[in-house]
Amino acid sequence: MRIICHITPHAKENKVEKQQVLALGGIDAFNGNSYKVYVTAPPEDSKANKKVIELLADYFKVAKSQVKIIKGEVSRNKIVEIVGI
Repeated sequence: MRIICHITPHAKENKVEKQQVLALGGIDAFNGNSYKVYVTAPPEDSKANKKVIELLADYFKVAKSQVKIIKGEVSRNKIVEIVGI
């Protein structure tokens, strides 16, 4: 499964929130699989990305190795693939 994530680094707490719809050009290309991910980690040395992977793995109850950032390594907007769902 692929999802769209908007990341907020330097947040007060780590959490994942499902969004209603994040449309691309008026079309929800990912069938409503849009999430906001808040991480306390800073966006440096991949600290925030590592925390995003950890939080999404916990949220979807999969191993961290099953979560991969496909696009947006250095962006707040990411496309993430979760294997096994």
